[in-house]
Amino acid sequence: MSAGARPLDESFVRAVTERFAAGKRVRRLLPGEGRLHVDRPVPFLCLRRRAGDRASRADRLVMTQASYLVAGGEEADAASLRPLVRALAERGAARHGGFLVLELWETEVEEPDSAAAPLAPPGFTVAGEPEEALGAVIRRLERSLERIEIDGVAARVFRSTTSALREAGAELVAPDVAELEGCFWIGLGVAPIYRPAGRLETEGENGVENKVDNKSESRIYPMILLELETRLAAAILETAHEFARTATDVAPEHPHFLGRRALVRSAWNIDRRLVEVADCFEFLRLATPINESQAWQEFSDRSFEEPPIFRYAPLPIDPEAIKRTLFNLPIERVEDPTLARLFREKQEELDRKIDMLRDRGTPSFFYGSLQLYGPVEAELLHVAEQLLSRLPSHARDDDREGYLPAEEMVALAEAAIDRYRERWPSFPRCVELREDLPPGLMVSHERLLISCHTRVPRSRVEALLAHEIGTHLLTYANGRAQRLHLFHAGLPGYDALQEGLAVLAEHLVGGLSRPRLRLLAARVVTCHALTAGATFIDAFRRLVDDHGYAPRSAFTVVTRVFRSGGLTKDAIYLRGLREILEYLGRGGRLDPLFVGKVAQRHLEVVEELSRRGVLRPAPLTPDYLDLEGACRRLERVRGGLDVLDLVEDVESPPALRKRA
Repeated sequence: MSAGARPLDESFVRAVTERFAAGKRVRRLLPGEGRLHVDRPVPFLCLRRRAGDRASRADRLVMTQASYLVAGGEEADAASLRPLVRALAERGAARHGGFLVLELWETEVEEPDSAAAPLAPPGFTVAGEPEEALGAVIRRLERSLERIEIDGVAARVFRSTTSALREAGAELVAPDVAELEGCFWIGLGVAPIYRPAGRLETEGENGVENKVDNKSESRIYPMILLELETRLAAAILETAHEFARTATDVAPEHPHFLGRRALVRSAWNIDRRLVEVADCFEFLRLATPINESQAWQEFSDRSFEEPPIFRYAPLPIDPEAIKRTLFNLPIERVEDPTLARLFREKQEELDRKIDMLRDRGTPSFFYGSLQLYGPVEAELLHVAEQLLSRLPSHARDDDREGYLPAEEMVALAEAAIDRYRERWPSFPRCVELREDLPPGLMVSHERLLISCHTRVPRSRVEALLAHEIGTHLLTYANGRAQRLHLFHAGLPGYDALQEGLAVLAEHLVGGLSRPRLRLLAARVVTCHALTAGATFIDAFRRLVDDHGYAPRSAFTVVTRVFRSGGLTKDAIYLRGLREILEYLGRGGRLDPLFVGKVAQRHLEVVEELSRRGVLRPAPLTPDYLDLEGACRRLERVRGGLDVLDLVEDVESPPALRKRA
């Protein structure tokens, strides 16, 4: 018996069902390295009994759910499990008005469709008791399963009966729960396409490749299993939702309301350790030259004929050591498929950033940038070129009211932060005046960094505060209010939504000037020039000669794009703005965008985790939404605007802190 597991005797069943009936969380070890997990009262239980007495990766096919039971070995045969399952079903039906046991087992694998097909089709066998009462629920399950496609191969779904399954030799545990009042059973046979046929070479504990036989649990296609468990988890939730809606007193609005809420220790540990790795280095600061002013002077003195030489801060990390830490994280132990997918994506993103920092000043840095931020797509380039042609090259930000030096900008930033701290005392208050940064402002983790060389036109102050504090620091603070640390460190690929939201904030406060739009366009065409093979001097001359940029301004743009070997990140400002305008024009809500540092592709994940109770409502909304005119501009955006429309929508900036 597994260490810590208790025999499935009468006292164990009584203790577990009493806790279950009281609505308390249940997590117990069972024989055969099994587990009973119920994180809260839900009207269903997923059941898997395996033949072996050791835990299997395939157990995860049911461990994705809020309520599951997995057991195996001789001490957990069908007869010994039945009293526990029946007791849980009976108590669940009494609590919810109905209860479903969904039992999963492995079936035979079909042959691939052709010799050229590397994977057999996903196969599912469905049965139900009582079948006539479960008609709508079984049809929902079948439809959900039919949508599953693994590695380009569509699923096949077969209907069966309990008697036919038993005649075929299936040792089922729980069909008899249907004899109990309000209790139902669905059987789901799953073809183990994640197990390859024949012999497979795997790496043993000593690093030597071993031949493993046809029955070994280590013989598995892990990514196929991961894909299957993710798709199957959604199908099971949809089925449970249909059952709850039609056969119980529970009326969840969405399948996600029945999803996992309690996270196991491995999920919390991996979340924390991923963020520890992310906090080991400041990617943008380390990728940014520390000698831009000197490099400009030398570039100018040489009549713009020789490329500048940039210097960078020393790396504070050992790339190989930190990558070992990163890839030692046992993400495969995370039972929640949604979180496991996020963790894997973040692991991959951090791996690429570490590689890029190691490769600063080489072509490999540029190739890593393409993997992270992508090239400039043709449609984005077209918009950028239109902006540059429609906006006058001589346009400058309104400087009639003068410029603010860096020291005064620090004071205004601290005052803006204090206003947020009045609403949320945990809002970070760390503003640093830095000598080692080019002119401008930058948020790094919880800190606002302001270069000593910064001079800000007064007409741009509100826009900068809304961009850096009202967006970047605010989403960091809201992310810190979540239990999952990734929401303040940043979900993978969060940059485009963050920068698009920050530029939108500039527009909402009336500070998205035409020169600012022109600058975002210039960054895009420069990123495209980089990817097309242009040199630093080529890109510089195009901005000066073709687009009318002053040499110093052109140098700043090109330096940002060519830093460290080539960084296409600067294209995401205009790309992100276009995406968020489209999102809001389709009726998208603002509040999910501020829950933390999230990517647009993860908004469905944000909604799912919110419904499941894993995410809390964001404590803060941007104070610029209270500024006079911001609501009116937001309504215009919701009516459908693209970036080119903003050219005509630019207005004179408001007075500082003028509120509705």
